[in-house]
Amino acid sequence: MFSMLTVAVDTSDENQSNEMQVRLFTAVASIIATVIGLLLVRSGNLYTLIAALLIIGIGPVLGYGLATNSIGKSIVPMILGAVGSTLGVGVLSPVLWPILVGATLRSVSLGKLLLWSVIAAIIGLLAVFLIVVPTMGQNPSWMQTAFLVWGILWGLGVSYALSK
Repeated sequence: MFSMLTVAVDTSDENQSNEMQVRLFTAVASIIATVIGLLLVRSGNLYTLIAALLIIGIGPVLGYGLATNSIGKSIVPMILGAVGSTLGVGVLSPVLWPILVGATLRSVSLGKLLLWSVIAAIIGLLAVFLIVVPTMGQNPSWMQTAFLVWGILWGLGVSYALSK
């Protein structure tokens, strides 16, 4: 008879560091994409607004691809992320973006991505209406600040969902 010996290997530290790397790369890429989008939105042109939305949709997926060393596999999710954020135009993008991206990324749960995207969008809107708008008052640049705050908070929520 053969005796079976099982060895349990604890890889929780390795998985945790990988999650943190994915979270960090995705968050940084989202923040950079939002700042670039803000710079494009300031010009006030329709074409630059569309380009800003395209860049914001690509940011989190690009960070995920960099963290997991799968840039080639994340080309289609990047394209669909850009399309989802552009077609949604702010209102539907927290729902359309995770559906399109989550359907193409096999290692990410579509439900978690959708849930965290909607939660982050709601938290971003609350932050805009409870913090940015009252403090900025009649300053005409409050829209750019609101765009930046909402984009960063949404990107952080999506980065958390992509790392799980």
